[in-house]
Amino acid sequence: MKKRTFLLLIVFCTISLQAQKCDSIARHIVENIKNYLPDDLLPYYDKTSNEWGLMSKDGKILTQPIQEYPSEITFNPDFKCILWSKWCSILINRKDYSYVAVDSTEEHAQVIPRTNNNPSFHGFKTYENSKTISEYSNRYTQINDNAFIYNKKLYAIAQFAENKKYGAIDQEGNPLPFLDFKFKSLNLVREYKNKTQFWFYFEDEKGQKGFINTKGETQFYGQLLSYVFGSGFYDVQNSEKQSGVLNLRTLKWTIKPQEKLKIENTIITIGQDKENFTYYVVVSEGDEKYLIDMRKKVYKPIK
Repeated sequence: MKKRTFLLLIVFCTISLQAQKCDSIARHIVENIKNYLPDDLLPYYDKTSNEWGLMSKDGKILTQPIQEYPSEITFNPDFKCILWSKWCSILINRKDYSYVAVDSTEEHAQVIPRTNNNPSFHGFKTYENSKTISEYSNRYTQINDNAFIYNKKLYAIAQFAENKKYGAIDQEGNPLPFLDFKFKSLNLVREYKNKTQFWFYFEDEKGQKGFINTKGETQFYGQLLSYVFGSGFYDVQNSEKQSGVLNLRTLKWTIKPQEKLKIENTIITIGQDKENFTYYVVVSEGDEKYLIDMRKKVYKPIK
């Protein structure tokens, strides 16, 4: 009984210390950013600690290094700012600078689609009034859990169990033309702004990457440098020697592949609302890291 009580005390103290640390970080951030407008804030890199803090756009350091990775910083219409650190996630309300500090070690439940073993069932089902997939046929090894609408029908990307290739199917299991199971990798480019035309990132059996639409037309075939993650409107492309930035809304290069700048796979966003964003990419140069915007303007802290 004493041993159990001792272990519970250790857990309680650990949680209490974690909460205190999160609260301390949140207060430090609030105290130093409250006199700045949302668009005046940017992350900066500190090579001594190998962490990131916040600075003003003109380079004035505002906070100590607090984050292992440069956050995606977004400002919603109500001016809430979400910051992540290696200790906790911090939500700051930009109206009154109240904040919530949450232990980031908490696990969040994830809904995983279940497999349906009925041999007559070849497609997938979704939850009621939702595009989230609830179950799928065992003809597929895996399926993207978020379906998309094309020509008023629901489709999802799945991996066919028989050949381990990817394709796009409707709820009955019928593949889209030109998107049957022949790809090593296949992902919908959800960021593409023309909703009457759908483009998909793919990798074929030869290892060549590109984009393909529902008509079988391709773009950038053999020209992409790396996998397209599709997180945000811009995708950082890297090879051993080259880096570039691809605009996924237009499928055009914002920064064409070049060898001078080594661009990392991190995008920083600052914005007043969902339609008003400025994008920054993290550039590494030796042991230094800094930000550039899409016009290649450099942002570094003044030390």
